[in-house]
Amino acid sequence: MNILLFCAVIGAFVFTVDCYDEKYDNVDIYEVLNNKRLLKNYMGCVLSEPGISCNQQGTMLKKNLPDAIQTDCKNCTDRQKIGAFKAIEYLMRENSSYWDKIQQRFDPQNHFRMRNIRQINYCTTHRNNFNDAEFLSLFNHRY
Repeated sequence: MNILLFCAVIGAFVFTVDCYDEKYDNVDIYEVLNNKRLLKNYMGCVLSEPGISCNQQGTMLKKNLPDAIQTDCKNCTDRQKIGAFKAIEYLMRENSSYWDKIQQRFDPQNHFRMRNIRQINYCTTHRNNFNDAEFLSLFNHRY
């Protein structure tokens, strides 16, 4: 009986798919990115800048961002993948100083950038000319 229970627990542990919390998947990413005060607070939180406190969303982002960068968002939902590329495209185009700080802190060897350079370049070149399905397709296909 104990062996069956042990196997059930191990099986549940092994086959559990870890995804980041979907609680904020429906946040309008552009609403945050276009609001200088919100963007400053989120970036300050993620980058651990002095005097900036993290709200619940910022804390979650700060906790998950390093793993998402290292694993190419393996544990992201589709909405999170779309939001990630929209945020990258926006920051590279509109606020490169934040993008540079994020890269320096979380991807100093440029592994993420090099693995995703075609998608990132496509996003920055064809901005606002494609929909969420196309963002997701870009994210899921390695060139």
